[in-house]
Amino acid sequence: MSSFWLLFFAASVVVLMAVFLFTQMLFPRFIWRLGRWRFRDPDAVEPSRTMFWLRRVKAGTLLAVLVVGCVVIYSAWAELSTLADAF
Repeated sequence: MSSFWLLFFAASVVVLMAVFLFTQMLFPRFIWRLGRWRFRDPDAVEPSRTMFWLRRVKAGTLLAVLVVGCVVIYSAWAELSTLADAF
């Protein structure tokens, strides 16, 4: 039963990461607004358009790495489970 909860937790973390990265890729200014409370004068230090595009590229790259990593891990897990069933 503990492996179920571990898998559930891992899947939840991956889904939350994917949602955050997808949101940052589509709406980078929204993510900036969530963190602008850290600055005394947020309007003076707002990132440029280039910086927002770089954040979009970074989020898209990390999302692609996340998806590829999940596919690789799942395929390795499926192959190991078939090998375990053989014994």
